[in-house]
Amino acid sequence: MTAATGRILGLDIGLRRTGVALSDPGRTLATPLETVESGARALVDRLLEIIRQRAVGRVVIGLPRLPSGDEGEVAERARAVGAQLERAAGVEVVFQDEGLTSWEAGEILRRGGRRPGAPPSRGGRRGKGGRSGEVDRLAAALILQEHLEGLRAERGGGLSG
Repeated sequence: MTAATGRILGLDIGLRRTGVALSDPGRTLATPLETVESGARALVDRLLEIIRQRAVGRVVIGLPRLPSGDEGEVAERARAVGAQLERAAGVEVVFQDEGLTSWEAGEILRRGGRRPGAPPSRGGRRGKGGRSGEVDRLAAALILQEHLEGLRAERGGGLSG
């Protein structure tokens, strides 16, 4: 798989948990996938497994900033994981400002899983990690969806078809 082909994996890396999201093969829609405990080796091993199983060509990692604009401990961890994935899997890794995605994900879940203007959700199963795991997965999907929309804009495509 090359960066120009394959699915894109989105990550919201935290000190305790990492939210994982995956694009569809056409690279238009991000879907929350799972939450992985952020233990150093176990996290990278699981992400490498997903990259191979799901034919991932690129990884987008949310990069948090401190209120000062500097990078803190979580950003350092995100960069370290990105470097390990590049070396071990040969995928392109890009970093994206994650802004307030974890906060936005929490707000979406508090409103019943809907973004403003979105249709009502049909429920869903609660996976490993419970409510906080849901926030992590959804934050990863928001990071990835923003990246996908940027790719679509670069290609000259809009959100509506």
